[in-house]
Amino acid sequence: MWAKKTEVDNQPLWLPLLTHLEDTRRTINMLFNTWLSEGQRTSIRGELSDEEAQQLVQFVGFIHDFGKATTAFQTKESYVASPSLDAELVEQLEFAGFHDVTDANITARGRSPHALAGQALLERFGVPISVAAIIGAHHGKPCDTKEKSNIIEYTANYWQHDNDANQQKLGKMCRQNFSPLPYNAVAMTRLKIFR
Repeated sequence: MWAKKTEVDNQPLWLPLLTHLEDTRRTINMLFNTWLSEGQRTSIRGELSDEEAQQLVQFVGFIHDFGKATTAFQTKESYVASPSLDAELVEQLEFAGFHDVTDANITARGRSPHALAGQALLERFGVPISVAAIIGAHHGKPCDTKEKSNIIEYTANYWQHDNDANQQKLGKMCRQNFSPLPYNAVAMTRLKIFR
C-alpha cells in the first residue's frame, strides 16, 4: 500500500504506507517529548499515566492516515498522471492478496476522503470517537458527515464492491489482516479519559 506517489524526471517514486505511518509515529513522539512544554504535555495527558499518554500520542501519529488503506485511496490516479506507476502499485496490491482491485467499481471516490475514511474505520473497529475524530480532522477540518453511514453509503470505497458480499468479505479480511493498528485499539476504550 502506498501513502504518497509521484514522478520526478520520469522516475516513479512512491512511499509505502507503513513507512509513512512509522515515520509519523516517531516524529509525533519526538515532538511530544521534546518540543511541547510540560504544561502542554500535562494538558494532553489529562488523567492518563505517562505511559498511557505516550501510547496515545504514538497511536494517533501512527494511525493518522489509516484511511489511505481503502480501495478508494489505493486505486486513485497519481496527481502527476503516471498510469504506469498507478498500474504497478495496483499490481502489487493484487500480488499481496487484494483480489480484483483493478476491477473495483469506485464511482464516488471523492465522497470518502482518507481522513473521513480513517475516522469511520477506527470507529467501526471500536476506537473511541474522541480519538477517531482526531484522525478525521488531521488536515485541519473536522469531518462534517456521519462517518459510519459513509461506509454503508459508499461501501465500494472501503471494501471494493457495493453489492457483492463475497468480494466485500475478501476486502474486509485483507484490510483487517493488513491493518496498521500497532496498538490494541480495544484497550484504548478502557482509558478513563475517553469514557
